[in-house]
Amino acid sequence: AMGAKWLFQLRSAPGQQTSTLHLFDRFEALGAKKLCKWKTQTSQYKRTNPAAGGDRVAQDVFLVQFPTDVPDKCFMVAKHGDEDKVMEAASGLHAIWAMINPTGGNAAPLYTQAWTMTVEGWTYDLGDLVMRVGSVVIR
Repeated sequence: AMGAKWLFQLRSAPGQQTSTLHLFDRFEALGAKKLCKWKTQTSQYKRTNPAAGGDRVAQDVFLVQFPTDVPDKCFMVAKHGDEDKVMEAASGLHAIWAMINPTGGNAAPLYTQAWTMTVEGWTYDLGDLVMRVGSVVIR
């Protein structure tokens, strides 16, 4: 099976308001079948002290979860120079991350959370095209 992935940002024209609800209605009007809900959660962490750990420690770390697709898995993407390293682990990785990167107490965290993004929406089937449409919330 061939797969292609694109991400489009929907922006409203001046004076108009657009929401994912309009897209959902439009897809259904085109005959698309609503299959299921989907969700992703991503958190970015930046190294607190860039000099700490030398070159062996990644500058940025992303923790990614797909609770509707693979709820028992967590993915870590470590950006190290021009190279990205991806690790797949059980969902317990969050607990391990909290232990090695404490946010309270006397120990300074190695990484600080920069932002969290949640994307939530519906999956549609239109012929041989499967589309995931959702809203993005960044904190």
